Amino acid sequence: MKVPNRVKIFAWRAFKNGLPTRRNLKARHIVQEALCEWCTEGEKDVAHALYYCLSVRQSWKHYFLVLMTDDAQLDIIQLALKVMSKRKPEDLDKFFLIAWSMWHRRNQKVFENKILPTDQVIVHALILAKDYKEARFQKQNRKLSSCCWQAPPQNALKLNVDGVVFDTLNRVRVGLILRNTSCEVILVASMQENGVEIELLAILRGLQSAFP
Repeated sequence: MKVPNRVKIFAWRAFKNGLPTRRNLKARHIVQEALCEWCTEGEKDVAHALYYCLSVRQSWKHYFLVLMTDDAQLDIIQLALKVMSKRKPEDLDKFFLIAWSMWHRRNQKVFENKILPTDQVIVHALILAKDYKEARFQKQNRKLSSCCWQAPPQNALKLNVDGVVFDTLNRVRVGLILRNTSCEVILVASMQENGVEIELLAILRGLQSAFP
């Protein structure tokens, strides 16, 4: 799955029934009652906490109508398999992102007594995933020079610059490094900018720093 590691770990724990649901806590004699603290209409196992609870189920229909067509009580693995029935890998990512957001919402209520709107936590999770994918894409598609760095001629200096655009953060940074014939670093710097022609701006800032 192309999701943040915290969501991958959450999905693995959900599949292994390793989440601290009230049913699991009752089995360990940590709590006396397994009823869901939100709806009090069923025991809080993994599937109930993430999908079947009345406090969250209606939110799922905006993303996975396929889950709303079955009245049978499915476990979390069966729900995931049903989501994958359309053979779209990104659907499984979205399923666990939403499930993770629902679990986060429950934790906010249990530990901080905060009641967050389901739509709010879902949107937050989807934005998190978008930022994660964009960061991975930028890392994998950075243009690397095909030639090796070469030292400048005797008594000369060589300035290398680069610029990076962080779309999701709405930030631009330029970096520069100045070295001599012996490959010794004379100057290194990084600065935030607002320009569009980032590579040209990086060269300009590099020259300004090297020759103030």
